Amino acid sequence: MERMLGYVFWHWPSPGSDRRAYEEELAAFHKTLGDEPPGGFVRSVAFRLSRLPFAGAGSPEVVYEDWYVVEDWHALGELNAAAVTGSREPAHARVAARSAGGAGAIYALVRGSGALEHATCAAWLAELAEPPQGADVWQRQMVLGPAPEFCIACARGVELPCDEPETVVERALVTIS
Repeated sequence: MERMLGYVFWHWPSPGSDRRAYEEELAAFHKTLGDEPPGGFVRSVAFRLSRLPFAGAGSPEVVYEDWYVVEDWHALGELNAAAVTGSREPAHARVAARSAGGAGAIYALVRGSGALEHATCAAWLAELAEPPQGADVWQRQMVLGPAPEFCIACARGVELPCDEPETVVERALVTIS
């Protein structure tokens, strides 16, 4: 049985962009995916982050992290084609036009439910000895830019297996489809 996959896309608005307008366009795009989901699509979630998980002090001021969860690799291909065509094309084009840049990676769910909407923090780790209880564990499969090996996504209060505060990123839910 294949594992559920998450295409993670980190992006940031152009300098001087209106954050509210950017988030409205982002929410509109995610809504189009939920309204007419491509085959194998499970859900999408977008978060506003405290910083990029891999940029350190070089992180843009405002950063977003989108998760597009699908059933398998075939569904990832369907999502890739569907995201920029049909009824979704205008919404995608509007948010993309406001974006200054981005990076992405594909992660597989190795433990947990994959219900990311409650994961208000995430630890991004190079290695993982013992996953914490009550957290989703995602492992990198492919990378399209810099990205750590593991993501431990959880609600606040879950004890994370790391002492380094620079590995933990606070997240605020922007939208879900």
